[in-house]
Amino acid sequence: MTIKKNLYLLAALNVVVFIVITVLFFTHSADTRDRILKLINKDQALLLLFNDMYANGLQTEQATRNMILNTADDKARSNYKKAVEIFAEAYKEAMTLSSGQMKKTLTEIKPLWDDNEHIRQECITLSALKNLAAATECIVTKETPKWREVRQKLLDLIAEQRNKFSKITDDTEVFMSSTRKNLLTIMFLSLLITSGFMYYTGRSINRPLQSIMKTLKGSESNLTVKIPIDGSNEIYELAGIINTNIDNLHHIISALSTAVKNVSTSANEIYEAVEKQAAITTEQTASISEITSTMEELSASSTQIAEHSQSVAEIAAHTLTDSQAGADVTEKTSKNMEEISTDNRRGLNEVLELGKKSKDITRVMEIINTIADNTKLIAFNAALEASGAGEAGKRFGVVAVEIRRLADNVMDSTADIESKITEIQDSVNRLVVASEKSSRAIAEGLSTSTETTGTLAEILEGAHAASDAAREISLSTMQQRTAVEQVVIALREIEEGAKLSAGAINHVHGIAKNLSALSGNLQDIVKKFVLKV
Repeated sequence: MTIKKNLYLLAALNVVVFIVITVLFFTHSADTRDRILKLINKDQALLLLFNDMYANGLQTEQATRNMILNTADDKARSNYKKAVEIFAEAYKEAMTLSSGQMKKTLTEIKPLWDDNEHIRQECITLSALKNLAAATECIVTKETPKWREVRQKLLDLIAEQRNKFSKITDDTEVFMSSTRKNLLTIMFLSLLITSGFMYYTGRSINRPLQSIMKTLKGSESNLTVKIPIDGSNEIYELAGIINTNIDNLHHIISALSTAVKNVSTSANEIYEAVEKQAAITTEQTASISEITSTMEELSASSTQIAEHSQSVAEIAAHTLTDSQAGADVTEKTSKNMEEISTDNRRGLNEVLELGKKSKDITRVMEIINTIADNTKLIAFNAALEASGAGEAGKRFGVVAVEIRRLADNVMDSTADIESKITEIQDSVNRLVVASEKSSRAIAEGLSTSTETTGTLAEILEGAHAASDAAREISLSTMQQRTAVEQVVIALREIEEGAKLSAGAINHVHGIAKNLSALSGNLQDIVKKFVLKV
């Protein structure tokens, strides 16, 4: 049997084993997937639903107690409503997924939950009626026992579902373990059979290879050796091909030996010519590099001058702008000072007028005091007449006393007013003095502002001239920088071309050197081959 047939048989065996393992794997995967889907979609879902029912039942209990303690607790009312809705949804989904005794237990929970809901509403109603004691008794004696029945059934369902969940998990683990054992057994048998075939095939390959190695060992450069052929498999066919290639290589090496001698002579001549050209190119590249460096320094200096001149132009422009702004502000300040002077004079006149009016008020207060004195005298006379009239004059006497008291109050008030008017007149006098000082200061400020305006006008003219000069300098330096940069760019291109030329010549120099060395190596290699017996 040939090596090819052995390999085909080994490949067919591996394909069969692969198909068996694949079928077992997919069968195991499908069954495992079904178990996991059932575990997730039904058993785990039921466990989560029971937990939701239990948790939201506890939430309704807590929310009920919060609403009883505080009927205005909107958050507790919202939590209660949400918990009841979630409990109903979980119950509905659990009834869909459950079966058997579990479904029967769920059916028993529904009326208990509904009764408990009615009791909770009753307790909440009692609390809303401000009957906290009755609401508390309702919770303790009615609602809590009913909830305990519901809770116990939910806990039993949860425990039952957990046990079922655990059992399914254990069964799945046993199934997976059994499948792993079957796969390992099949793989072990496949490994034994494959090892046997590999041993047989290796032996059929190794025998002719040993014969070939024994023949070729120690004769790596001998092109006259021949490999003996005493079989009919692919290795012996390869040995015949090697013998043919050795004959062909013998002819090629003979021709190559003559060509290498000619190449070696030419390579030495090229190497000497390129070495001279490389030295000249290196000197030219160094000179161009020095010129380029000098022009780059000049370009850098031109750039700095241009940047500084640009900065000077910008500063001059800013100075011109600031001077113009200062002149505008000073002119505005002069106008404001004139307005302040006018307002100050107007205020001083009003203060003087206020002083005059305060004196008029003083004369009015003197008239009021005179009237009050006369009123007191009249009241005194009225009191005398009332006392002489006996019982008939008592009421008139009371009126006379009140009029006298009113006159006293008026005199007291006018005394206070006179005191305040005196203080106002003192303040007016001080204000007049201060206003006169302010008027003098404002006049001085107005004069200074006028002088400043003139000075800023002169500065503004100088700033105009400086800005124009800086702009012209900046334009000239920018033109100079542009010209220098163009020269630097041209020199860099020349330098780059020189470097590329030098690199190319150096590359050719290296190639010529390698070619010379390679031709020498080829001569040494060709000499190693045995071309004659």
